[in-house]
Amino acid sequence: ADLSNGYPRKLLKKLESPPALTFDPPIYHPNIGFKTGSVCVDVVKTGWVPGNTLAIVMNTVNALMLDPNPASPLNGDAAADYKMSKEQNSRNYFQNARNHAMKIFSFDPPNWYL
Repeated sequence: ADLSNGYPRKLLKKLESPPALTFDPPIYHPNIGFKTGSVCVDVVKTGWVPGNTLAIVMNTVNALMLDPNPASPLNGDAAADYKMSKEQNSRNYFQNARNHAMKIFSFDPPNWYL
């Protein structure tokens, strides 16, 4: 969602159709397309209701970032990694996410989740 024009008013404007959401660059996450950066979230797919605001959509995406849904993945590898890490109480998923970020960005991401 492009917020470059009209922020913060855009957050509260009622939308008739769902916004196109992408991460650019794509991130390592079960519900984010590995190549496209597209987001798999119900509020913009099958659960869209005209009149939703961008604030509602962004809150939903934020919740998805904190609690991935591996049952509906766009990135099967990240979903399998997340499930395995959760079952084994390991940090493998987070380490792989960090390694992916390090390949994309020229700086070392923070270690707060490791």
